[in-house]
Amino acid sequence: MINVSYTNFNVVSEAYKIAQFAAKEVSSKITLELGQGQDDKYKIFCTNNARKQIKHSKEIVNRIKDNFKDLIVIGMGGSVLNPEALINLNSNNLNSRTKVHFLNNTDPIYFRKLLSTISLINCAVLAISNSGQTLETNALVGAMISEFEKNNIKSIGNRFFFITKPDSGILSEIAARISATLIEHMPNISGRFSSLTNVTTLAAAVAGVEVEDYIDGAEGVIKDFLYNQESNEAVYSAAAIFSTKKPIMVNIGYLQQFSSYLEWYSQIIAESLGKNGGGLTPLRGLGPNDQHSMLQLYLEGPQDKIYSLFYVKDLKDVPKVCSFKELSYIAEKSLSDINTANFLATESVLVNKQFPIRTILLKDLSSRSIGSLVAHSMLEIVILSHMMNINPFNQPAVEFIKTKSMQLVASSS
Repeated sequence: MINVSYTNFNVVSEAYKIAQFAAKEVSSKITLELGQGQDDKYKIFCTNNARKQIKHSKEIVNRIKDNFKDLIVIGMGGSVLNPEALINLNSNNLNSRTKVHFLNNTDPIYFRKLLSTISLINCAVLAISNSGQTLETNALVGAMISEFEKNNIKSIGNRFFFITKPDSGILSEIAARISATLIEHMPNISGRFSSLTNVTTLAAAVAGVEVEDYIDGAEGVIKDFLYNQESNEAVYSAAAIFSTKKPIMVNIGYLQQFSSYLEWYSQIIAESLGKNGGGLTPLRGLGPNDQHSMLQLYLEGPQDKIYSLFYVKDLKDVPKVCSFKELSYIAEKSLSDINTANFLATESVLVNKQFPIRTILLKDLSSRSIGSLVAHSMLEIVILSHMMNINPFNQPAVEFIKTKSMQLVASSS
């Protein structure tokens, strides 16, 4: 479902050979721990759990779709970025009467603008927090409850759904208070790695995504990792990235729909690897926009970057340029022709500059292809983290900021 190609990675260098050996060694350990269930955190790759959750969520998904025109998903970080990335990438194929919106910041202006676009009486809310203690998520839930009360909307609990710990945390207490629907968050899985859980699949199913196909696509990549590590793409990617010893990853999508995926990908790179004075700095962008800005720096600035370009092979229903003679060589060309030319031009220039570059091509924007991309991304970052002797699943610095924010809010008048 995805094809990854590499240029200007020195695969005959001693650094690459060492990195490849390390990546395979790490992958064997991950495979062993996955098979023996030694670490709950590796359940992020368990597609059987994902299928069970999809089955258990069907009644809730149908209830939301049958009763509400809008669903607001509240969360922070991966709790929102995972479903948002899947829904946005798959948006060409969606057909649902319920529109899904995402609320992942406490910007009061954005909050008001979002509410101005919907009818509260026809709106449901899905709030997601593993701990149930996330400051911003809880504040936004409280603000939404306040809005419903202010508009004299009764039976608030019928329109609230929570994915969180069932037995602790503020969210579970609020769920009990308003008699809302509470759905268990898979234990010991952080938001950024919840791609194959109900954190992602429930909201995506409401939006009309074929979530079973999405899991199928992910499962194909994971099985290849488990049984074919000699030539597995995720293992190869981790070794290639590690061997360059460059501190910055530039990731450019050549469709606007890649934006949410690239934000999520940046999160798993930064939050998983940025520890102990090390890590990789992700920079995300969109083409051809970045050709008119950031490419100047990339081409003639410091040569401290790895480049990944994301695109799709099969684009349907593409508009064409009109036949006016004034348009010269672009007359009657499709926008796909022009977009692809921009993609290939950027790739060509980066290659000629001898910069290390990956091209990641999705077969299409189907749920299955997106599942393949997401699983590949998670695997390569987890492998990289172990090669760097870093725990990919914690975020100590982020927790420090969370604690400080709570203290400041509590002390404000």
